[in-house]
Amino acid sequence: MLCASVWLSRFGGVITSATFGLAHGFAYADGAVNLEPGTILMPGVLGLTFFRLKERTGNLIMPIATHNAINLGFQFL
Repeated sequence: MLCASVWLSRFGGVITSATFGLAHGFAYADGAVNLEPGTILMPGVLGLTFFRLKERTGNLIMPIATHNAINLGFQFL
């Protein structure tokens, strides 16, 4: 059985990842707010990956570096 602190940490990671996905999925154009499932799902999955990186390494350097590398890669698309 998982102790309460581990369970709360994982629950927090899922909530944070969902919020990360929602924040990236909002689009505002021509006075209308749109939510697109693809732009919510992919960042949400990446948020879980970033959370797992943070849990495995014990610091925020790797998730931040990974996020920045992904952003840099999109600059060249």
